[in-house]
Amino acid sequence: MNTPFFYAILEKYQPRFQARNKKKMSRAKELVKLLEKLIKQDHLYTNERIQEMKNQLRAVKEQIAETEQINSKGFGKK
Repeated sequence: MNTPFFYAILEKYQPRFQARNKKKMSRAKELVKLLEKLIKQDHLYTNERIQEMKNQLRAVKEQIAETEQINSKGFGKK
């Protein structure tokens, strides 16, 4: 089965995610950080792969924004 590229990256960095889960960071925010880090290393990937990562990054950021909008409790409240 051919898995998408970003899932293969997640599997590679799974131990890091488990350690960071203890710090209560959401997986989506970790994915954003990882994708941003990988996109900066553009010399390692083809233009097609970079475009795929950018599209995924945009989609994840939109999901995070929507979730934060829904879960917002008002001005200055957490």
